[in-house]
Amino acid sequence: MTPTQFLEAWMENVWNKRSTQFIYDHLAQPCSIEGLPESTQNPAGFAAFRDNLIAAIPDMQVTIEEAVENGEKVAGVCRVTGTHSASERKVDFCFGYTAQVQNDQIVSARNVVDFLTMLQQTESISQDSLEKALTS
Repeated sequence: MTPTQFLEAWMENVWNKRSTQFIYDHLAQPCSIEGLPESTQNPAGFAAFRDNLIAAIPDMQVTIEEAVENGEKVAGVCRVTGTHSASERKVDFCFGYTAQVQNDQIVSARNVVDFLTMLQQTESISQDSLEKALTS
């Protein structure tokens, strides 16, 4: 399986099908993950993070919009859509990722998630929060 095919399977199984077993089978130990809480660097911690995000957005769907690979590394952009359970508002935000895949396991990853857009869409923060933070 190529790194791109692997990440397609990861997104589908971990996020869309909610498979915890896929996390345990395909997240290497140790694994270096940047851009997410430190607790996500092992299968149990990553599964807990995923479960918390799914509790907040129960109908979440993740789609890969683009991916580029180079050797055992893949980089791309995904779109997350769904409905925030507390606010009942629709969310639609993106995240960028890079992952190094060896023997069908993620050994390292970087994530840049647009949580600002998600928080604004759920009205957890105001639409002008970033501007206020930059000019205060």
